[in-house]
Amino acid sequence: MSSETLLISLGVSVIATHLIFRRGNPFVLLAALTVAALWVGTYPYEYSANNHYLIGLSVFPFVLWTAALAAITDLHLFLFRGRWRITVTAWVIVVIVAEYWGYYYAGIRLASTLPGVPYLDILHGTRVLKIFYLTAGPLFVVTLERILHDAASHRGLPFGFFAER
Repeated sequence: MSSETLLISLGVSVIATHLIFRRGNPFVLLAALTVAALWVGTYPYEYSANNHYLIGLSVFPFVLWTAALAAITDLHLFLFRGRWRITVTAWVIVVIVAEYWGYYYAGIRLASTLPGVPYLDILHGTRVLKIFYLTAGPLFVVTLERILHDAASHRGLPFGFFAER
């Protein structure tokens, strides 16, 4: 089994766990799918091997971005209990560890010659990619939390898991 297949399986497992944990509440997952599709659809993901596409999206990063955004949202709300320092720190650590492992141990490489982050030699991409990778999770959570919290508290919509705080 290739590293990409293993990671896609992990991503699908995270998404399935999210759906079960949320007991059918699809809003976080739909938002994560949307952001992942926008990012993967606009950033030119081209790997040195095993490029698989579905409706024009590279499957590998699409599944993993969707899973990561849904997971960080659940972790922030239910495990970290809204503590932003822990959420941001956890996100940055997970991105660095995942990228390091993917590059050095799993051999996942973008087909580009762009430089990586100094000292670690990971995140081989444009400056936009580096900024997005390090900020996407926390920005996704804060944006989603504010949108859904406002909707729940002002319009009585069924987003109670955000309105309780």
